[in-house]
Amino acid sequence: AGGGAAGGGGLSATTLGVVGAAVGGGALIATQVVNKDEPDVPSSFSGQFSGQILSTIVGATTCVITRTVNATMKISFESQTATAVSGRGEISGTDTVVSQTCNGPITGGGSFGQVFAVTGSPSAFGFRDQHTETRPADFDATQTVMATTNLALQAVLSGSVITGTLIFEEKSETIGGRGGIVRESATGTFPITLR
Repeated sequence: AGGGAAGGGGLSATTLGVVGAAVGGGALIATQVVNKDEPDVPSSFSGQFSGQILSTIVGATTCVITRTVNATMKISFESQTATAVSGRGEISGTDTVVSQTCNGPITGGGSFGQVFAVTGSPSAFGFRDQHTETRPADFDATQTVMATTNLALQAVLSGSVITGTLIFEEKSETIGGRGGIVRESATGTFPITLR
C-alpha cells in the first residue's frame, strides 16, 4: 500500500503550554508536551485479481461462453476515521473469451474497467454501480443489444490490508435476428486483496 498518512505527525502532535513568566526578567518559560505520534495509516491500496465470467446464452439453442478477467484495483481514501471511510477507486484490466460451447470461432473480449467511489465503515465499505446501454451487436450491426451491467464491491479494511469480493452481473437481450430474441446472463465473483 502506498500513499500518505491519515492524520499527521510532527508539530501537529505537539502542544506548547505556557507555564508562567519569570518575575524579574519577564521572559516566558514554556514547556513542550509531546503527544505520542500515531502510526502511519496507508491511504492508498492496490492489488491484482483474476477470475472467470460465465455467460449463458439462450436463443434457438443454449450455450456457454467462458471469459477470463485479469485486472488491477486501486483504492485511495480521501477521508478515513475509526468509524467511516470514503474515497475513490479504479479497476483496469482485460476481459478475454477463452472457451465456448456456442457454434463458431472463439472471438470477443476487450477491457474490464471501472471508476468508482467507495463509502462505509472500515468493517463494511464498497460500491454498487449499474450501467444500462443499447448498442449494435458486435457480430451483426442490424441486430440490437440491450444490456444492464451491475458491478459491486464488498470490502473490509483491517490494518494496512483491504480484503473483499467484487461481484459482476450482466443481463442482455439481442433482438432483430431471424432466430428471435437471444438472452444472455453473465456472472463472475472475484476475491480481492489490496495492500
